[in-house]
Amino acid sequence: MQYYLEIANERIPIEQQLSPGRRLRISFPSDQPILQVAAPPSCSQEEVEAFLRKKSRWIVKHYLRLREGKAKREAFLEQIRQGKVLYAGRLYELVFEKARQSSVRVQEKQIHIKLPAEVGTFDPLPVVGQVLRALAKQYLTHRTRVLARHTSSQVNHIRIKAQRSKWGSCSNKANINLNWHLIFLPPTLVDYLIIHELMHLREMNHSPRFWQWVAHFYPDYQHARKAIHQWEWLIGVMEEG
Repeated sequence: MQYYLEIANERIPIEQQLSPGRRLRISFPSDQPILQVAAPPSCSQEEVEAFLRKKSRWIVKHYLRLREGKAKREAFLEQIRQGKVLYAGRLYELVFEKARQSSVRVQEKQIHIKLPAEVGTFDPLPVVGQVLRALAKQYLTHRTRVLARHTSSQVNHIRIKAQRSKWGSCSNKANINLNWHLIFLPPTLVDYLIIHELMHLREMNHSPRFWQWVAHFYPDYQHARKAIHQWEWLIGVMEEG
């Protein structure tokens, strides 16, 4: 069932379902400010609400963060519809042109996108998403290879794909997966995230030794770790358009 509950002066939307488990569980989806409640049949509604109020600090903290992220994502997509897009940490003007062949050119603070002349009225979101995904694949693949050589890292495959919950990952088969939404971030932060994944080829954990390797190749990593949080709302943003 769906309902709202007033918690610490915030009206929290809740989706509640019966759970076969014995414990009451709560969680938020990675990108939506809706509290998910899984309650066992033996738990009364009064007990559920009492539990939620007991967890009010955690609930409100995550709800406000997710609500802010949702508002930012909606504003981001609307900005694209208005002709501007974030690219490499800077705002670029989108310039659509008609031509015989499709092409893309990035210059100064403009991204020129040429479309076939027969294209009439169109939604810019899927077009821009396709363009940025292609630019991301080219840039991130090249940059990963450059940094792999710089760090003497042996990479098997580099995959650039859509991910809704993280920027990247590294497998024990030496495959590096990167989220194409990294194209929105400043290049310095992109380098940090790539080096982070490359260092997992040496240490498949976040032990002190892992961070020592990161610091060796990216001395300012602690600042980057903090700075990256302000961009997390962008993860998967174009998958919503």
